[in-house]
Amino acid sequence: MRSSAVPKRFFWRLYISCAVLAVVCIALAGSVTYGIVTKHHLARLEQELHENAVLISRLVENDLGKNNDRVQQIVQSLGDDFRPRATVILPDGTVAGETDEDPLRMENHADRPEIARALKGGRGKEERVSPTLGVRMLYVAVRVGPAGSPKGVVRCALPVTEVEAQMAFFSTVIIACSGLGVGLALLISFFISLKITSPIAHMTEVAMDIASGRLDRRADVTSKDELGNLAGALNAMRARLVEQITTIERDRGQLETVLSTMAEGVAAIDAREHIVFINDAAAGALETTPAEATGKPLWEVSRNPALERFLQEAKKSGGTKTFQWSLRGGEARYYELTIVEVTGTALSQDAGEAERGPTHILVLHDITTLRKLERMRRDFIANISHELKSPLTAIRGFIETLQAGVQDPAKADEFLKIIDRHARRLDDLVSDLLELSAIESPDFTLDKGSVSLKEIAESALELLAREISAKRLQVEVCCTGAVPAVRADRIRLEQVFINLLDNAVKYTSPGGEVKVTIGREDGMVKVEVCDTGIGIPGKDIPHVFERFYRVDKARSREMGGTGLGLAIVKHIIQAHGGDISVESRVGRGTTFTFHLPINE
Repeated sequence: MRSSAVPKRFFWRLYISCAVLAVVCIALAGSVTYGIVTKHHLARLEQELHENAVLISRLVENDLGKNNDRVQQIVQSLGDDFRPRATVILPDGTVAGETDEDPLRMENHADRPEIARALKGGRGKEERVSPTLGVRMLYVAVRVGPAGSPKGVVRCALPVTEVEAQMAFFSTVIIACSGLGVGLALLISFFISLKITSPIAHMTEVAMDIASGRLDRRADVTSKDELGNLAGALNAMRARLVEQITTIERDRGQLETVLSTMAEGVAAIDAREHIVFINDAAAGALETTPAEATGKPLWEVSRNPALERFLQEAKKSGGTKTFQWSLRGGEARYYELTIVEVTGTALSQDAGEAERGPTHILVLHDITTLRKLERMRRDFIANISHELKSPLTAIRGFIETLQAGVQDPAKADEFLKIIDRHARRLDDLVSDLLELSAIESPDFTLDKGSVSLKEIAESALELLAREISAKRLQVEVCCTGAVPAVRADRIRLEQVFINLLDNAVKYTSPGGEVKVTIGREDGMVKVEVCDTGIGIPGKDIPHVFERFYRVDKARSREMGGTGLGLAIVKHIIQAHGGDISVESRVGRGTTFTFHLPINE
């Protein structure tokens, strides 16, 4: 509505201005033309009278003042074809000859202005109403004789009405032409105004559309004048605006993508402590979604007094503040909360908009894994200390006993065997620790080659043949279908099979079964190590691959386990690009399953 109103007002202003200018110019031209033509006709009339007066003066010059009757005869003899009224006047004003009247009955003409001017300057002119005829006349007088001794004056006169009649007709023509010119000027002004304002109206509409967000609009003005330049500037501005908006939207999209995919939670709140932005990680920490949390007060979303307290402390002290706080929903999660005060972000001068601008940024860094690692480190130190302390205490005790002196050689031999057993246990523990440390090292590499898993499994069973025979176990290695070779480190995979089969043999009752099944699944080689042993309780299954974790600690130590075997197995499988899992039922047995990439 507004875009069309402005060009219409401009159109009428321009049109009226052009029309008024055209009318004034035409009227002025008509008036000037009328004046020039009138002046021209009067000049021609004056010239005609002057020529006639000169002619008569030559005819009467010899008789004037000597034979006035002869002068009258000459004047009267001019005939009916002589248009002007001619009068011959003596220097004293006496009329000596007259074409239309009797000179003797005419009054003295010495006071006539044209007569006085002619006597003085040789020529005189006057326009006035004739007292004799009662019409407006143009008088032209010419002196006869030299200035020092003039013989008289010849005056010719014609009515001005003839010129006025001609000018009346001419004025009618001028008025008609002026009216036609005014009409034509109004029409031309209309089209000129329309031609000028139409591009302006179009560009105004385009500008309003661009302002409302329709950035596909362009100004279609191709003229080479200033309007064309303005249209080009408008199109260039639109292109630049599109480019800037595209850049802003791209940057905003990238920023939103970065913030949304960050592991750290990020939230922004305004002066009213309402959430103006929150990413997925922060929303997940507060057990909500970004859509539900945005626009709501922080306390309503979090319902955590500690978070509100931290925020108030940060507001009071200003700057950047870091706090640690935990959320306990099911599993405890720990967060490091950083609150950053934001200054100078409210770009709008409007108080309401400034109030809704972000004033504080909350960054939630999930340190649950770090806490778990710290706990694992503490547990590892405690476990290894315990694992080392028990055999060292036993060794030290028996050494002190032997040092004190043992009379019975059999007892001394028994003590030495116990010391040897604990020393071997320490050696196994240190070896496993070194092995695990090497596997977890960034410099750890695998000596890969093409290997047969069936051969490795059978080789591991051969190493455990004595234990298998002692417990009368039934063992089997079978392949389901054609099993391809894998590209792997043979020695490391032997460690995997030995650890898994050793556990299966240890925890399977005499007469039980141990079975190794090798096949293909989902483009990988699948290996299952099954036993019919005592099984693993469900609560312990998630922890069996942790260091020093034992389901039955007393029995494990009795059997000589270090608690690191399954941790080593897991790291070796993962180093090969595979995965391992366990399923078990107490009293029914356990199945360890791992997958390895196929060497094709």
